[in-house]
Amino acid sequence: MYCNGWLGNSNSNEKTNELVVLSKNELERSLWISKTVGELLACSKEEYLIIKQENISKAIREIINISHQGNIASFAKFLNLSKNTVWMWEKGKSLPSVKFILNICYCLDISLLSFLKLERKAFESLQIDSKRLPDVVNVKRISPKNFDAPKIENALQTIITSQDIPTPTMKEVAERLGFDVRVISEHYPELCKAISDKYRRDRNRVRALKIEECCHEVRQAVSILIQKGEYPSEARVSQLISQPGSFRYKQVRIALKEAKSKY
Repeated sequence: MYCNGWLGNSNSNEKTNELVVLSKNELERSLWISKTVGELLACSKEEYLIIKQENISKAIREIINISHQGNIASFAKFLNLSKNTVWMWEKGKSLPSVKFILNICYCLDISLLSFLKLERKAFESLQIDSKRLPDVVNVKRISPKNFDAPKIENALQTIITSQDIPTPTMKEVAERLGFDVRVISEHYPELCKAISDKYRRDRNRVRALKIEECCHEVRQAVSILIQKGEYPSEARVSQLISQPGSFRYKQVRIALKEAKSKY
């Protein structure tokens, strides 16, 4: 059915005069991104394009080699990124965001398709134009968080003397304090070692208690089966205990054997 009436937003007339003003650089960048993404989509219709993680890391490695003579630190500084972030990308241990890939492709004037397909000819004449770097890349780095040594030391000492079980891992401790484990370890290696040792002791203690509980359940299960006149095989005992997989522990198997020998 047709009502011969306007089906759009009745308030649209109020916004017709609101224009989004783009600078010349922003407009050029937007048009370039639309074009390069369109090329990629058109290609995917004609041929089966497999985008491998290793191709992205190889492309970044090639760009670093050509633009900064293989100097990762220099390349990272140019983009206001951490050296470790770029290193992880270059080694294929992590992937950059699509936004970053588009930004760097635009800066190099290399199509997204050429980047992903590692087209040698496109990489041979790379020249980075710093004027084409978007503002989103050229951001100031956030100042590192101040390391409050007395506060950190007190927190570590509290964990060491605490009776709470289980003791948190150093990774968990570092996350709570808001610092990397390596940073804390550099300042307080002995305290960090003490926490790690305490964690291992607690883990072993919890494991021992768990095994003992399983042994107790096995003894009870054997008694129940004997009273019913059934043979207490491992399979039948497993059906009566809360953790059937506990027979992987040597102590639990010994408990079963000893319990059966009493009858």
